[in-house]
Amino acid sequence: MNRIKQIFVISVFLTTISCTNKSMEESSNGTGRFSYKSGHVAFTNYGNNIGAIYYTTNIDSVAQQLTFPKEGSDIVFDLSKDLSKILYINYPEAKMEVCNICLYDLKDKKADTLLANGKLITSVLLSSNGQYVYFTSAAEIRNYSPIARKAPHGMDIFEITIENKQIRKLTSLNAYSIQGLTTTPNDSSIAVNIFDKNGLGLVSTKTGKFNKLRINSSRNEVEEYFFAVDIKRDSMIYLAPYELYKYNFKTNASEFILRCPGGGQCDVVQPDSSWTNILIGEGDQTYLYNLSAKRFTEVNLKIK
Repeated sequence: MNRIKQIFVISVFLTTISCTNKSMEESSNGTGRFSYKSGHVAFTNYGNNIGAIYYTTNIDSVAQQLTFPKEGSDIVFDLSKDLSKILYINYPEAKMEVCNICLYDLKDKKADTLLANGKLITSVLLSSNGQYVYFTSAAEIRNYSPIARKAPHGMDIFEITIENKQIRKLTSLNAYSIQGLTTTPNDSSIAVNIFDKNGLGLVSTKTGKFNKLRINSSRNEVEEYFFAVDIKRDSMIYLAPYELYKYNFKTNASEFILRCPGGGQCDVVQPDSSWTNILIGEGDQTYLYNLSAKRFTEVNLKIK
């Protein structure tokens, strides 16, 4: 693909998927980002231009409101594997230039701020063992095309030790974009898309070194737009971004799973722990896909 065309396409695409499937700075109501594990769902719901966090233990039940921002938004990113905590970014001014990384304890019903007064933080992720948080932060917001909206650039990955809130810079990439943080089950690596490295690979959580994955597929996808969704020991689900695939680490082969139900880009994709169902957010719609039945069901996340 022509480099100028690449810059234009990814600028538009990153604007769509950067922080939430609803832009923080536009007027919106309804469901935004969510995290889905073992039937439990934590999600951001927008009303009157404010995003608050809701939580339910059953996708069909009415969700309880957990945070009550007076302005700005709390954007859900990750529900811990033991279903005890919710990791989110608080944008108090509804813009990326000012943000806080917070961890909500579902038992104590209160949030702890792990990083205050951050800037241009675009994504956060809990480690599988619940001891660390990984996040991406950008150096600037700009556009590389006069007709594209501004997006975060000059990005790197950082680590927070939850116990003492110490921060470590994991990479020194100053990357055009880093997207789609997902940890391996043993937390040895983070699967990420680094556009400068031509696609999807693994970053060592010890050294910060990036190793690009070799993905063999019969379909004509552009690897710069592959984003990891979830990883098990031998395989990974990734977004391409209009279609979903299952990748085998041993054979490097990828298997087609589905095309985004509305025909556009899937904004949020969250499989359950058994990979039986996948919860998908696309625009203003939310769908549940059953892999064995190969069937979509439209979902309405309910709030009081």
